[in-house]
Amino acid sequence: MRIIHRLLIMLGVLGLLFLVAFYIQDKNQRTQISLFYQDQKEKLSRLFSQVISLESTTLEGSVFNLTYWDELISFTRGENPSFASQVLDHAIGTGGIDFLWVFDRNTQRVYFNSLYGPSPYVNLPFEPKDLPGLFSVSPFTHFHFILPGGLLVEVRGATLHPSNDPAHQTPAQGYVFAGQLWGDSRLTHLSELTGSKVEVIASAQPPPQTDDPFDPIVVTEPLRSFSGEPIGFVRGTFQNQFAVGYRQVRQRDLTFYILFACLFLGLLIGGLTLWVTSPLRLLSASLERNSREPLKPLLNNRTEFGYIARQIILSFDQQELMTIALQRHEATEKALRESEERYRIVTELISDAAFALRVNPEGQIRLDWGAEGLSRLTGYQAETFTTLDSLRSMILPEDLAQLDARLDQLQSGQPLAIELRIHHATDQICWINLHLFPVLDPESKSLERIFGGAQDVTARKNAQEAYRELVDHSPLGLAIFQDGVIRFSNTALQQFIGYSAEEILSFTPAQVMQIIHPGDRAGIEEAIQRAFLTSEPHHAIELRLRTREGEWRWFEVMAAPIDYLGKPALQIAFNDISGRKKAEHALMQQQEYASAILNTVDTLVMVCDRHGVILHINPAGLRILHLN
Repeated sequence: MRIIHRLLIMLGVLGLLFLVAFYIQDKNQRTQISLFYQDQKEKLSRLFSQVISLESTTLEGSVFNLTYWDELISFTRGENPSFASQVLDHAIGTGGIDFLWVFDRNTQRVYFNSLYGPSPYVNLPFEPKDLPGLFSVSPFTHFHFILPGGLLVEVRGATLHPSNDPAHQTPAQGYVFAGQLWGDSRLTHLSELTGSKVEVIASAQPPPQTDDPFDPIVVTEPLRSFSGEPIGFVRGTFQNQFAVGYRQVRQRDLTFYILFACLFLGLLIGGLTLWVTSPLRLLSASLERNSREPLKPLLNNRTEFGYIARQIILSFDQQELMTIALQRHEATEKALRESEERYRIVTELISDAAFALRVNPEGQIRLDWGAEGLSRLTGYQAETFTTLDSLRSMILPEDLAQLDARLDQLQSGQPLAIELRIHHATDQICWINLHLFPVLDPESKSLERIFGGAQDVTARKNAQEAYRELVDHSPLGLAIFQDGVIRFSNTALQQFIGYSAEEILSFTPAQVMQIIHPGDRAGIEEAIQRAFLTSEPHHAIELRLRTREGEWRWFEVMAAPIDYLGKPALQIAFNDISGRKKAEHALMQQQEYASAILNTVDTLVMVCDRHGVILHINPAGLRILHLN
């Protein structure tokens, strides 16, 4: 292929790379826009939900104000018939109320009216007899339902109570429901508040949405029935102003890039033709003929081609020297590759000592380098580490057997990691974390070298053992609870309840609940879930556990979330407070006995503070002093 054709191909490749770069840039910009679109969508979704919630508070406040009113209770009992025309009828159309239902405490409807009049009557989506169950959890309820014509109505309901009970704690004297229609006026108001087009979709299935960052931003809010299932959605459509601006900027940039590319390619082709093609033809002719004659016009050329021509002339006289230099260069490159491989492996090993072992063809293993690091790690002189046997002699026999059992991994090219103990020069036993990385011969696939790293983990091992001792000798019972069962228990807990460690670990979730006193089981599962959700230790609770002998003992229990074996768990502490509970019971009995004596003696007995104020006086004293 002629050089001119290669140059043209190179120009084509450059143009293709330019287009690829432009495509990648455009792709990255689209990715950034997509992320911005998702972020804007999430923000607008939260804002949209908050606006709808705030807009609904008017109806909620209106219902709340109606539900602690003595006159309304009298009306439900038939004692004040004019209350409907004087008050309730005027509430329609105010405070977001489009529909109003009132039921007495026997679930009989006593009032209904709406913006469209009291007729026809609009049924609520449940039977009146279900009203007590609807408010069994909370004195307030919130749901939506669909009218026969397909329109959605939001309903707020509450139980009816006397005027002195705004907290709705006394038994319900009736039930009040207020509904607001999802009509055009309400949707127009929401559109003005949110700056979007707001629509209501009466469907249990969420409307389809697109994630195209150039489409309008669409967010939805579910409208749920009294059963909690969605029966419709409020959809807000926001204009995507950023996408419009991006299209305009992208069109302008594309035009600029095309013009720039055309100008660049034109100049590049002209320059190559003038300054590259002609010199390359001369160089090509010289090399093809192995002659100096074609290079004469370039000898005085001050460009790179003149330099190349002079170098080619020198190469004719120095081919042998070039061959030798090439061989040396290849040897240097091989040594460099080995050095880079060694550096890569060593730097990947986080260790106190790094070393390398070389395996000769007879299978003997000797230390290649790293004696100084091993000396620092073990305390022995660097001269000690000459053969593999000198390293093996420091390892404890039981750990050496484990190492030998896994050496086949190195023969197959797999790295090996193991923790073992060695004899330190100071006569101490040290824990070492050892990593071995094999290098196989590319042709024979036999083990050629072993790179290794060793790290002293004695401090970590001692800390783990110290923690284990602390747990085993703790006066508190300790357990780890995970996936409904007990994964660990210490000696104190085993002594408290009389079961062995194996028996406790074999408890099923049902058996765990059975050892808890029936009177203390309520709320246990909820307390466990709350403990998993918080990062702080949960407040202590008191409960009774049954021992192996059937005795119920009182414990103060506190739980804190931890990570155990890579999964969430609870660490639970048990403090035996059975003695304290017995003392409290005895004190209560003593107080009851003393109170009984004071209430039965026929003598004046009273207790005063230091200012003479009477704190307590027995019945005989009241009778003697003629006091009430």
